[in-house]
Amino acid sequence: MGQSVRLVTATSTLNGSEKQIVFNSATPITFNLGPAFGDGREFKLKNIGVGLVTLLPYGSEVIFAQAEENSKLLYTGESATIIDYEVEKWAYTSYEFEITPLSEGGTGIEVSGVSQTFYVDVARTDTYTADGSILRPFKTIQAAIDLATTLTAIRVAADTYAQAVYTIDVAAGIYSANLTVGKIKNLTFRLRGAYITGNIAYDSGSVGGSADNYYSRLEFIGVAGNRPEKGAAGRITGTITGVRANDSLTYVSFSGMDLKGNIAFNTNGTWVVAMHNCFFGAILSAGDLAIVLLETTGHNIFSDNTTPGKIAAAADGTSVTAVSLYNCDNTEFALINISNPAGSRVTNCTFKAATAVTITAGTLALDANSYKTLLASNETLTGCTLSHLDNIGVNPSPCGARTAGAIVATATVNDNIDALDAAIGFEAQMSGTPKTITKTATVFQNLDALDTYKSVQTIKKTIGGIGITADFNFVTAENTVEQIIDLGAILPAKSRLVDIFLYTDAVFTGATTLVADVGTSSGGNELIGSATIYATDAIIAAANAGAFIATPSASAQHIYVNATPGANWSGVTAGKVSVYVTYINVANI
Repeated sequence: MGQSVRLVTATSTLNGSEKQIVFNSATPITFNLGPAFGDGREFKLKNIGVGLVTLLPYGSEVIFAQAEENSKLLYTGESATIIDYEVEKWAYTSYEFEITPLSEGGTGIEVSGVSQTFYVDVARTDTYTADGSILRPFKTIQAAIDLATTLTAIRVAADTYAQAVYTIDVAAGIYSANLTVGKIKNLTFRLRGAYITGNIAYDSGSVGGSADNYYSRLEFIGVAGNRPEKGAAGRITGTITGVRANDSLTYVSFSGMDLKGNIAFNTNGTWVVAMHNCFFGAILSAGDLAIVLLETTGHNIFSDNTTPGKIAAAADGTSVTAVSLYNCDNTEFALINISNPAGSRVTNCTFKAATAVTITAGTLALDANSYKTLLASNETLTGCTLSHLDNIGVNPSPCGARTAGAIVATATVNDNIDALDAAIGFEAQMSGTPKTITKTATVFQNLDALDTYKSVQTIKKTIGGIGITADFNFVTAENTVEQIIDLGAILPAKSRLVDIFLYTDAVFTGATTLVADVGTSSGGNELIGSATIYATDAIIAAANAGAFIATPSASAQHIYVNATPGANWSGVTAGKVSVYVTYINVANI
């Protein structure tokens, strides 16, 4: 029944989400039904209070019982069904709840509907005998757990495991007491707006059962959507610790939860931890002989905005732990250090850049998107076997001799990369088995190798004023003496220089004027004669005399930019110029 039962104690209006409505007022009240649309909605009503309830339709609409009426009265003890019968008309029929009367210590609500669900409300301060009903909720979560534990034992003794399924519906509020969850077969916490700050100890020792009833489940449900850290979802800031004495599967699930406390499973067996639309900013770990299989769906984020969520040993948050990313989708991971005992399958996931990801064993199967972000992390995969899910990783067959034609629809990805490489530009004349495209490399690795391997390459270097972020900088001096910037041996041996030009990204304020030339010798102008590079967007380039502007050298060559200001160097505190060098590299052919 859950929240589909609504308790009404004062004049109110139908909201449409309730299924059963219980009136309990000491004085007469009015209940407004709202407009009738003829959509067949049906609501069961019961008046257990001493106050008369007047049912009112909207405006001039009517309630049809034996005749059309402008209102209907519900006396103490009476029950009825009200149906959205047709446009502007409600239908009213008699109905009887199966109830235990309040005078006999009952709740006034059908027992069959609430016997598996227990309610908790920390905000109730009035005096009553709590029984876990919606009218008389427990004031502590532990009281509801204890009752569910007792009922589980009864079900187990009677061998009625399928009925040992209980829900604890916790009202919004802060619950600071530590909780102990004993041997319960299936228990669900509904925590919309409820914050548990105490620790939770879960002992899933042997409960019994076979076939579908063999496994145990513990579930925590907050909100239906994602981003549970925003607004009134379910939140747990205390630690969750799981132990047990049997070697079997136990399922622990979190849905729409904001989790800020460590989760550790410390004794033998396999724990399947499921997260759906969760926000996790603590440490998930397995201890002793336990292993954890993590499964994620929806959108999960391993972070609490300040501290990354970690999958590692709980002791220090960095050592290895026996966890597998067993079946994870659309999850933002941070620090990971796992032994991967049952293998991992990862799709549509990201790994936080520059964060340590260590997987020491087992198979890691992942898609291209996940693999790309994994490479951007600080990954250590020694001992781990990579498997690519979408066949764009390892090439299933070796690349043959280079081809000169276009790519082939039926060829493997790496074969087509090889063919495309052979057909483009200066490489059209190359032949023979390539040194860089291999059957064991991933597509990303081969693309990177291809980028390095291609013959025509362009390098960019930047030179900045004093203190400006750049590859090189002019240095301060109380003079206007020419300064020589050595860009390094950027022309590989035997390469041919195709083009070189300078582009001023920002004006060299303080220089008054700034002229430069470029050469292959210190202070030389073999490549570009003296010209101004002072102003923004200034361009100086090599002459358009021929196809090549420098003779190849058997050894790598340096390129020098030589500049002279119109005022002392000490005043050149701004400005930046980019140097673009294009050449043919034959080293890999």
